[in-house]
Amino acid sequence: MSGKLLAISVLIIILCIFTGVCLALITGFITVYDGDGNDIDLSDIMPGDMIIIHDTGIIGIIVPGYWDHNTMYIGNGTMIEAVAEGVVYSDVNIVKNASEALLLRVSASDDDKRRVIDFAKMQIGKPYNTYWIDKHIYADSYYCSEICWAAYYDASDGAVNIDGDEPWWYFNAVAPSEMVDSSLTTEIAHGY
Repeated sequence: MSGKLLAISVLIIILCIFTGVCLALITGFITVYDGDGNDIDLSDIMPGDMIIIHDTGIIGIIVPGYWDHNTMYIGNGTMIEAVAEGVVYSDVNIVKNASEALLLRVSASDDDKRRVIDFAKMQIGKPYNTYWIDKHIYADSYYCSEICWAAYYDASDGAVNIDGDEPWWYFNAVAPSEMVDSSLTTEIAHGY
């Protein structure tokens, strides 16, 4: 991210610390999967895997780091994600509309992954969290990377913390780029 874009991102986040309104307004008009399309191979996807995407328009300017959004695959062609409408089920193939997508596998036991999915399912219907400056395991609302992080953290009693080493501009939040950089995730497929 260029210095100018980083400065703009930090300024917007700081303003939203005090208002929260600007993110609520911005996220209400975002189409997450509005890119040029990609060729990601999802044939090896497994429940508990995460899909991280790049090039989601204005989100790419606001969210620090290269990656803009992430989801969690729960099986049967379905993923859970936090978008402007809240925490929802989505068809996994929608990620192919993004300009770039990355399939990540998290180092966790099968039992943990079952608990991860159960945790995420219990959050369906909760609103979108527009305050991206912090993260909570148990919350009334979630942003995209927060729900994935919280599900793994809760299911493993804190042993699987996929929040990477935080640069200062993430505050106490968890961003999609941090999950890509986590030592607990492995790239399975990459679509451009």
